[in-house]
Amino acid sequence: WYQRRVRGVKDKERAPHICSIMQRCDKMSNMVASEVLAGETATTRAKTITKWVTVAKLCRQHNNFASLLQIVAGLTFSAIQRLKYTWSLVTSEMKNELNMLKEVVSVSNRFKNMKAEIKRCDPPCVPYVGVYLADLISIEEGVQNLNSNGLINFAKMRMLAHTILEIRLYQQTHFEVEVVPDVIKHILVNCSNALSEDKIFERSYTLEPRNQRPAALENSSSSA
Repeated sequence: WYQRRVRGVKDKERAPHICSIMQRCDKMSNMVASEVLAGETATTRAKTITKWVTVAKLCRQHNNFASLLQIVAGLTFSAIQRLKYTWSLVTSEMKNELNMLKEVVSVSNRFKNMKAEIKRCDPPCVPYVGVYLADLISIEEGVQNLNSNGLINFAKMRMLAHTILEIRLYQQTHFEVEVVPDVIKHILVNCSNALSEDKIFERSYTLEPRNQRPAALENSSSSA
């Protein structure tokens, strides 16, 4: 599925499960942003941001790096970051916590920081699949299939195998947690009803129009 050169076959046909996972990541991020924007007042939105930063912190503690990235991505959408009045009501502690989490999931050097945390943790673990996609694509596009003698480049095959085996490792160990149906239902329903990116921006500018002063925003929120 990581071979982009296969002709006549769409990504979702070659790797439907991988595509489904990536789409779920996007939906989860949109859901987080949508929940923040659902608040009619800045105070409500600030509380929602605090809630999700707390959830993201717990995800990190439990080695759930996939959900960690999705939550941080939702909170760092430009449509959310531009809500200056809302962010002014979020505590410095929460802002600092979010900044630390942003460092963990940073895409710099192909997720260098996240890779380091994943290697240090003990399974069970839910890694972000994009980490491995980036590695596999890098290997596929950066290393030749054949060596200088025209023979199969087994060094490349070993690199690919090592990356795939690492994914398999985390599939072998499962979390021993109690399933809470209401939480699952909440996430699934809210992901399905999440705003699109265009609607997220539209809602953001409706709540906090550009160049409008905090006092005016507070008055408009009170009247709503």
